[in-house]
Amino acid sequence: MPMTERKYIASLLLLAILVISATPVTAFASAISVPVKEYTKKPPKIAILDPMLKEILAKAKPFDYIETIVMFNEYPTSELLNKLETEYGVIINHVYKIIPGIYCKVPAGKITEIAKLSETYSISYNREVKLLYEGKPMQIITENVPEEVWELWEIERDLHIFEVWDEGYTGKGVRIGVIDTGANARHPDIADKLVGWHDLVAGSPTPYDIPGHGTHICSILAGTGAAAKLMNWEHEEKGLAPDAGIVMVCASTTRGIPFSNIVRGLEILVYEDPVDVISLSFGGLWFEGNPLDEAIKNAYMHGIVIVVAAGNDGPAGSQDYPQAPFYRVGSPACYPWVITAGGCKEGFPYNEGNPPRMWAMSSPGPGYMVNTPYDLWMKPDVIAPAACVLGADTNFTAPGHSYYQAWPGTSFATPCVAAVCALLVQYMKENYGYVDPEAIRTALLEGARTIGMDPTYEGAGVVDAYAALQKLKETPYRLKMFPDRMLEFVLPGGPYWEKACDEIATIPRDKIYRAPIYSSYLEVHDVTVTLEGNASEIIEFSYPNGQSYTKYITQNGERVLNPDMICVEVHVKITTATKIGVYTGTLSLYANGTLIYSKEIAPIVVSNTYLLWDLYHDTDKDYSPAAADSIFGNYIYVYVILNRLGYWVEQSIYPLQYAKLKRMDILVVPEPEKEFDESEKQAIFRFIKEGGTYIPMYDTKEYVSIFKTFACFCEYVNETTAPYGIYWKSMELNNIVELTSDPITSPWIWNLTGRPEYLEKYPNGLFGNRCIKITNIDATHPILAGISAIYFGSNSSLLFTEENKPGLHILAWMTPSELKDRVPRREGHATVALAIYNGTEAGEGIKGNVIAFGDDDVFLSSLGVTVNNDSWKLIFNLFTYLRKPLQLPTVITPNPELGQVKIARGERLTVSVSVSLADGTPYEGTVLLILKSGAYVAYESTMNMTSPGQYTLSIVIPRTIKAGTYNVTVIAGATSLNIGVLTIPNQEPSLYVEVPESTMAGKTETIVIKATDDGLVSLKVEVFSPDGRRVKSRSKPLTMEEVSIEFDIRFDKAGTWKIKIHVEDNDGATLDRTVNIDVSGFTAVHMIGIVFVGIIVIVAIIFFLKKRKKKPEEAAEAAAPEKAEKPEESGKAETASET
Repeated sequence: MPMTERKYIASLLLLAILVISATPVTAFASAISVPVKEYTKKPPKIAILDPMLKEILAKAKPFDYIETIVMFNEYPTSELLNKLETEYGVIINHVYKIIPGIYCKVPAGKITEIAKLSETYSISYNREVKLLYEGKPMQIITENVPEEVWELWEIERDLHIFEVWDEGYTGKGVRIGVIDTGANARHPDIADKLVGWHDLVAGSPTPYDIPGHGTHICSILAGTGAAAKLMNWEHEEKGLAPDAGIVMVCASTTRGIPFSNIVRGLEILVYEDPVDVISLSFGGLWFEGNPLDEAIKNAYMHGIVIVVAAGNDGPAGSQDYPQAPFYRVGSPACYPWVITAGGCKEGFPYNEGNPPRMWAMSSPGPGYMVNTPYDLWMKPDVIAPAACVLGADTNFTAPGHSYYQAWPGTSFATPCVAAVCALLVQYMKENYGYVDPEAIRTALLEGARTIGMDPTYEGAGVVDAYAALQKLKETPYRLKMFPDRMLEFVLPGGPYWEKACDEIATIPRDKIYRAPIYSSYLEVHDVTVTLEGNASEIIEFSYPNGQSYTKYITQNGERVLNPDMICVEVHVKITTATKIGVYTGTLSLYANGTLIYSKEIAPIVVSNTYLLWDLYHDTDKDYSPAAADSIFGNYIYVYVILNRLGYWVEQSIYPLQYAKLKRMDILVVPEPEKEFDESEKQAIFRFIKEGGTYIPMYDTKEYVSIFKTFACFCEYVNETTAPYGIYWKSMELNNIVELTSDPITSPWIWNLTGRPEYLEKYPNGLFGNRCIKITNIDATHPILAGISAIYFGSNSSLLFTEENKPGLHILAWMTPSELKDRVPRREGHATVALAIYNGTEAGEGIKGNVIAFGDDDVFLSSLGVTVNNDSWKLIFNLFTYLRKPLQLPTVITPNPELGQVKIARGERLTVSVSVSLADGTPYEGTVLLILKSGAYVAYESTMNMTSPGQYTLSIVIPRTIKAGTYNVTVIAGATSLNIGVLTIPNQEPSLYVEVPESTMAGKTETIVIKATDDGLVSLKVEVFSPDGRRVKSRSKPLTMEEVSIEFDIRFDKAGTWKIKIHVEDNDGATLDRTVNIDVSGFTAVHMIGIVFVGIIVIVAIIFFLKKRKKKPEEAAEAAAPEKAEKPEESGKAETASET
């Protein structure tokens, strides 16, 4: 082979090797080595008919045309379509590409015949789904933004989006698709943000938005914030992904969007105007054969990240779909292929750094997809701001409007999550060269911050953009079981709780849900979940979808993502026959024979205490039981606590009978507005006399009068309490408890949105725009222990008389004189009171208790209670006090006595104890070790049982614990013992800084900052240019012994640059330092040096060229004689050369 050809082939081989080596391993593996299986959809034995279509057919005439979507087992052939038109009179409007189906009009009399065709899979009515916002906008924002409105800059602060922007990820190059009501491109925040527009309603080439829902969403996604500048606001109201582009599909001009437009919109966003992320803020009732199932699935299979609103049918929600199981996410939020966004609200009080709270209207899970592998799928995935979110007003030029409005709904949590996904998509594109929806989902789940609610409400918690980004940076390959924490599982699935007020409903604890295993690996197999500990006695695992997963499949010759996900079916088996006690364990996840992670589960308590929640006497305006006040409704936090404490809870909508009460230990009557009859009073009296606890929660006359039902007059209240020695009447009682109050804005103001009859009467909300913060609480009773302040609405009407028997305890008091100038419309009533009364002191033979609340606000998730605040503690203390003992008293003996010890963070503490029951039997239950200082619990862990009755625990003192002195307490059953005192010394943080003292403009330098402490909380580094502009910010909010930050920075200006460093440890100690770097500019010396070097280079080039020219001339002169001597040879050579 000639040398030239060999060099050419070698070059090609080298180029191929370079290309292969430059290809990311992930892309190479996914393109070549991934096992692929063929995906086929199993046809049903008979075609599925939409339930709504069946109802329509029952009333329709044979020749009435009905709009439907017909789906087939395979993509329809031209022959099949022709047959439908000619033989069945079908009018075909569109043949879809994204699903094997058509949008058409069919004669009612032919639908059954078409359903019998072997090719037909399902026929659905072209029904509408609803946009998931609550009524009209809360209010138009003209000047100052109310505290209860979540501004976009506040969302970006709370979701840690600013930190992601600082790293350069703003959504640049990412396209977000939206199917909604359109967008007003004339709004300053939306101008130039639309990179695609498709109008399925009017076909207009010009963007528009009549309802304003789509415009509001666009501004949250990627708004410019220009209108905020026009209004001279302090903060820019930019969208969360400000550099992303939006492709808007206008699918409706009303609140409802037809199925046909949704499927067509998805088709556009997948094939015709492709996007990276899709944001969908609508939902409806799921049903089998739903065409959205297939359309959403196919969009996911093409690698698009899809974010969907959970819905607003939560405990205090609008209940748009009463046919659905009570409080469940609908379609498409229930699909496993989407990221479902639930809603949260700002922490209360506002602007005080309080964490977000659950929004009571947000629909919880699990998913509802009966007769599919995805029924009871764990939803939602995460939660994000839903009440009340600032956004652009489409009608900003209309009288009475402004550039911005505030609107509540999971509609607006959805673009918050979708925008965070867009930031992560940009990172994956730029760093990995591909986008994986499951890598992004798992990063979101692992980075989310829990607010302490059940996973069926909060999912993994509140979205944290920066934490999710850090997870992606670690690796795009993740395997996540969701949820991996075994909590109380608030909502049972399946048939357990179909409606709010159907029958006397027992809320069982024998529950099933499905925890998906989300994977971004190319292939996983042998997925296994294990549970070590006694919790394995009540929890079982199974794998209904198998234990293996292959990421890519082939469908119609196209390589796509596999939609068939694996899951773990979790069966929590707690029945009345289950042994009482505390169940704990360690949950482990294995895949491919490797341990993925392991963690301790939250303790699961089983008790024999029974509670009845009475809804019969708590009525709506039509005298029916108030569904919103269900134990799953406004009082959801009460149920969370009851479940954690192991209670058995039943709920009743029928009159009270002793036969029912005698099986109970506690009776709770929230807001009793329906009168008790004589037989009920006798039943309650007998219940208390025989040892039961009666807890009525009386509300204001003012509130009750809204519903035109029986007012809670004091005479009426006395009818149920007077027989037990407690009497009530309206009167002033001063000097009972000294207290202070701080009026604050009430979050109830917006709760009346969409109820004009209430807004007209109560324009400032039910509580007159006020609620009271009560302090200086009498904590002499264990129920009140550790409580310092509680928030109440200023509307209660219950007081005590001087006739009360001994044993009465007062929680808090507010007299009319204290209310008169602060709260409008209040005359002659106190704010709140709580009485704790033990009937044994009132008369012989009475064994029970009466605990009366003069206001129920402390129990309400929508106002008073949030996780671990004082209202939460009050409820927890109350029901802990009332719960029956879990077992015999225990005796704890330390081996040996710990005494007083001093151990630094990071060092080891070892504790051993012997535990037995009161009868001497070795104890074999859970033993807890707690480090506590006053009410502050610094550390809590389960001790290991080495043999029956013998427990030990060796721990490394966590660096998260603050320095100080702690009591070392061991708890076994109902017994606790302080076995010693632990002192943790404080260590001041130290700082190491590696930066140049000076450098030149245009040069890039490496900055290294390292902080050391025994309990670091955060390290923040900011770089400022000579003009005071912050050019870079880095922070690590992690708790560890040593934190370092390293980055490169280009000094593009001469002058003094400043590096500001802030270090904080968990003891509150801080260290601040500013380092100056002198950056020199371009000087005369630099110019002289450059000119000198240039001259040398030019001279060298000229010398080289002259020398090169001289050599050919010398060679020619040397060759001339030879040519003269041999003319013939020269001629021959020339001839040969020509040849």
